[in-house]
Amino acid sequence: YQLGQIDVMTGTLIEVLEVSHGARPVEIAWIVDVSNGADVAVARSRHDDPPRSEGHPTLRGARIAYEPNSLGAYMLARMLAHEGLTQEDIEPVGMDQLEMVEAMRDQRIDVAITYPPTSIALLKLPHTEVIFSSAQIPDEVVDAISIDPTLLDADPTLLDRFYAAMARTETHVADEPESAVAHKCLHLGVDRSCWDPVAAGIKAFRLADQYDWIWGSDRLDRALARLHPLIEQGHAPSDLRHVRLHVRHRAVPAALASPVPR
Repeated sequence: YQLGQIDVMTGTLIEVLEVSHGARPVEIAWIVDVSNGADVAVARSRHDDPPRSEGHPTLRGARIAYEPNSLGAYMLARMLAHEGLTQEDIEPVGMDQLEMVEAMRDQRIDVAITYPPTSIALLKLPHTEVIFSSAQIPDEVVDAISIDPTLLDADPTLLDRFYAAMARTETHVADEPESAVAHKCLHLGVDRSCWDPVAAGIKAFRLADQYDWIWGSDRLDRALARLHPLIEQGHAPSDLRHVRLHVRHRAVPAALASPVPR
């Protein structure tokens, strides 16, 4: 996005904050969903470790694989904070999602910070379980669609057309749910039987929810503000401290100008 190779990006609010710190402006146009258990840490049993009271091994000394990006680092830091540990207590291993299943199978890692479909494949391995998830940090892993606001300034119809397209998508999902799920499963590379567990960990937001998030309340401001103290504690790149992101400097899209049925 900052290199100008794309004009619209999807990512968590953490990544939007990171992008907003660069030279190119960014504006949140749509709140997609909140992860409510979809992002997880999957661990395999380590027989040399004493079990914790919850029944799974301690993370001290564990080899923990994570994608070395903002969300991967964030989930790792939040899990360690939840456990009362620091990075000095574990062996962090930067790794692509595609490598994690084989690495876990070969016992080269003890824990993987992951999400579907990799998490589904990991949990099919013997003696693996979820030991931490985004359900334990509610409203912290929020996905958004963002756009270069100069494009919106240049074309006043663009935001309305974007919302109209999203409204048509929502209608399609409501009218043909199995077709929509089949498309999502194809995109994720998972069987239809895997979809329900995937969907259970995601709270998706509809057209009507956008008003509540972006224009009709301070919900987005509160979500961003909630991240700032965590960023200051070192749970995201230090140069993001005190970043301010403005999201309400243009009119409500026509699709939301009148009340939208829930």
